[in-house]
Amino acid sequence: YTSTLEIKPDPRLHVSPADLEKQFTLETQITEKLNTLHTTVNHIRYLRSQLNSLNHRLGESDQFKPITAAAAGLLEKIDAIERQLMQTKMKSTEGNLAFPSMIDEQLIYLGASLDATDSAPTAGQNQVFEMLSRRLQEQMREWDGVLSKDLSGLNKLVDQKKMPVVDTQLPSK
Repeated sequence: YTSTLEIKPDPRLHVSPADLEKQFTLETQITEKLNTLHTTVNHIRYLRSQLNSLNHRLGESDQFKPITAAAAGLLEKIDAIERQLMQTKMKSTEGNLAFPSMIDEQLIYLGASLDATDSAPTAGQNQVFEMLSRRLQEQMREWDGVLSKDLSGLNKLVDQKKMPVVDTQLPSK
């Protein structure tokens, strides 16, 4: 059987389709920012595991000190980026009481505040989104710099010692 279905807005609400479209657009933008952020965090964690593995493989050998020092510096940089993107100290649902929320959590809360109403986003919600977008973009620039400069430098050191190069790509699923 087939039947025609017509979806109508809730008659109790007095909101224009244009306002609902604005809400949907901002929620979609938030989702895109969160996808970028989460992909980057996964990439950071993948790179961290490779760097830790490399340092473990090289150990305390004097001949590899420049590599382990560069890897340690790279770990510090990627940890700093991750800490700006997500609250890494939070280990429970109550953790947000002890540690400040970061870009990830703030975008999630903003999305929840939008989803809680059927109306156009407020000026404040739009401003918060723009501020969080700028902060995320700043961290993405930092991340791009780490990949293009710092990781490249580490890979050159590794290549000089004829060690396997640290891969910057996520493993395929």
